[in-house]
Amino acid sequence: MKISMLSNALSVHTQRWAQAFAQRGHDVHLFSVNSSEIEGVHVHPVYIGPKNSKTVFWKLLSYFYFFLTIRRRLKKLNPDIVNAHYASINGVIAAFSGFHPLVISVWGSDVIAANGPRLPLILRAALRYALKRADLICATSGYLAIQTRRFTNPFQRIERVPFGVDCDLFKPSDNGQMKNSQQFRIGFVKSLLPRYGPEFVIKAMPLICRFVPNAKLIMVGQGRLKNDLIKLARSLNVEDKVEFTGFVPNKDLPKILQTFDVFVLASLRESFGVVLLEAQACGVPVVATNIGGVPETCIDGQTAYLVPPEDSAAIAEFVLFLAKQPAVREQFARNARKFVLANYQWHTNVAQMLALFAELTNHNNQTSRFPFSDPSKPLLKKDA
Repeated sequence: MKISMLSNALSVHTQRWAQAFAQRGHDVHLFSVNSSEIEGVHVHPVYIGPKNSKTVFWKLLSYFYFFLTIRRRLKKLNPDIVNAHYASINGVIAAFSGFHPLVISVWGSDVIAANGPRLPLILRAALRYALKRADLICATSGYLAIQTRRFTNPFQRIERVPFGVDCDLFKPSDNGQMKNSQQFRIGFVKSLLPRYGPEFVIKAMPLICRFVPNAKLIMVGQGRLKNDLIKLARSLNVEDKVEFTGFVPNKDLPKILQTFDVFVLASLRESFGVVLLEAQACGVPVVATNIGGVPETCIDGQTAYLVPPEDSAAIAEFVLFLAKQPAVREQFARNARKFVLANYQWHTNVAQMLALFAELTNHNNQTSRFPFSDPSKPLLKKDA
């Protein structure tokens, strides 16, 4: 199958999807305003000005050029199917091409407002334009599917296709080695941005350290809040208890996750939460905010404890409980691995997406179905 993707070539999500398709023998062509080499994938950069420029002017100009040339590019390539990632940008560009079958994969921030209850008017109009023209919409979680439904007609087809975990890569330590007995390691892996709530994890540290003096918080990621977070840790007298590692490539992340005793996610908005799956696949129990798609990616009371957003006291309470109850922590670790294996294996997700592509290309089945109309019903088997 010849698959044309419209997505950001620099994103690890894009790279994983494109490589997975190529590794299964498909001819994958990726159109992107950013350029990157991806093994086995034909990357077609579409940019004006400096390569991979971060300047807004050149980005906008490149996307405008992409918009104007996509029809010609797809006509020349003549793929079997087009898969556009991020609906409000690449989805709009793909929709404008008029090519079918068209699959649009929503990512979360393209559908859910980062600040405030609603997206700006122009983005809502762009979403409706793109999604209306899609033959199929894919969302990583039931929560994201429900949020996407606000911009489609009631009968448009939406499928839930998670962005799962390579459980051969993300797994407990091979040698079964115990965690560092000299430290109780608390992990945070996210960009250091306001929507991920890193400050609430640091604010929990004074209480945690009062009862667990050997506690250490490992902050993995980079972002504009880093200097403010360093100052916050200093003001709370926990500067020596917080370590900032900077950015860590996804391929190196398992080695860090395997050292954590507890993983904390403090996001204020989260459409899915793949990092929760990666931590659990490594056998790490979780304390996470009970928002968005998070309840789909862990089991409260079995693999994780879910807490209200912006609640440092609740984060500290459950981290302390897990610290003081090693038997519970070990049971959560076993449950977590089992849960991910049962529900979120990457190869299964890739096979599901390719089956949908095959259905559209072979039969052009436009049957409307939406299996998430009742969000109160469980979307997954949670038999951990």
